[in-house]
Amino acid sequence: MGRRRAHNKHLPRRVYLKHSRYWYVDRANKWHDLGCTASEMYRELAKRAEISASSSTLNAVFDRYLV
Repeated sequence: MGRRRAHNKHLPRRVYLKHSRYWYVDRANKWHDLGCTASEMYRELAKRAEISASSSTLNAVFDRYLV
């Protein structure tokens, strides 16, 4: 289990504020630019986390829960 954030506690998990831009780090440690405003960041983050709601398998339900 990782440690808690000391700064920028308002940001979602795996999102960092670096050089006045928001960045998302995926599980492969690749950095993706999310924009420079909070609204752009949330919009891009929602696009990345989009999972189809029509899935009917338990695996899909668990994936939605983890997100």
